Amino acid sequence: MGRHTIPNNILPNSDETNNEKLLELLSQICDKVKITNVLIMGDFNLPATDFSNYMVHSSKESYAMRFFELTQDMFFKQIVQQNTRYMTEQKPSRVDNVFLNDDSISAVSTINRF
Repeated sequence: MGRHTIPNNILPNSDETNNEKLLELLSQICDKVKITNVLIMGDFNLPATDFSNYMVHSSKESYAMRFFELTQDMFFKQIVQQNTRYMTEQKPSRVDNVFLNDDSISAVSTINRF
């Protein structure tokens, strides 16, 4: 696998410029650099996206929808299948994502610290 580091600058208050840069960088990794085995992981702040059911509860032009469509176009599989964030008085969510375009890894296990 090729190794590229993407800055973790996609925060809840991240501006559209950062989001656009991330989408462009992801496109370049697969299209221009021609890396075949890509692993991408992080918190991309996509609460409206349900990768398991291939649904995005957001507008067609939104960052969430465009990120989702890009992952689908590049044949990325979202590996994390369980919620990763549990906050008091909030609905559990899956904010941490692991994307892989290689079928050799099919699951990621989580470790409960509590």
